[in-house]
Amino acid sequence: MDKSGGDIPRDIFLEKNLQKFILSIINSKEFKNRKYWNWKIVNKMFIDTVNGKKDWSSELWRIIFLELWFRIWIENSINRP
Repeated sequence: MDKSGGDIPRDIFLEKNLQKFILSIINSKEFKNRKYWNWKIVNKMFIDTVNGKKDWSSELWRIIFLELWFRIWIENSINRP
């Protein structure tokens, strides 16, 4: 049994407002500097998904949420007094 919570529909990545939000994350300095992924590859995955070339939505969803998790739980905890 897969415990990932199910697949993320590609349609989510086709919504214009969400695309802007995802691109703001992918193109951020913080995201680009992470050693856990190559931001150019992630950006290409996003473009391929949006253009219907290949569906990377599940992988992208995990990467975006991991980045947000880093920002909330790691970076914020370091910056707290």
